[in-house]
This record gives sequence, structure tokens and C-alpha cells, in this order.
Amino acid sequence: MTRAAVDPPPEARTEGPQLPTRADLDRATAATAATIADPACGPTDIYRAAEVEAAVLSAYWHVPGAEAELEAEP
Repeated sequence: MTRAAVDPPPEARTEGPQLPTRADLDRATAATAATIADPACGPTDIYRAAEVEAAVLSAYWHVPGAEAELEAEP
């Protein structure tokens, strides 16, 4: 079988998922901090915000150079 018979045509290929940016991570962190600071938010709200932040951070680790960037911060 030839390679052309296996690969989809170029117009059928799609890009992979978009990785979060540092700005996305910063926004998720700020949202968690705001939720913690809001007296109207309970433990469930805080847990949800922290879970979103953790998911963004987990995906951010796949960005090339992310680890070095985060480690370079004070």
C-alpha cells in the first residue's frame, strides 16, 4: 500500500487542540484567587475554580519552553 493510499488529503487534515497560553494560565490563576477572596463563594466554588486552573496548568506544561518559563519566575 502506498503512503498516498493511507494518508488523508491535505485539505482533510485538521490542526490539533490549541494549547493554553501563559495569559490563559494567568487568567485561571486570577479567577481562582478571586473565588477564594469572594465571601459569597463556598468550598464547591473554590474547588471548581481550582480544578479549572489545574486543567489549564496541566495543558500548559505541553507548551514548548513552559517549564523553563515558570521556573524562571520569582
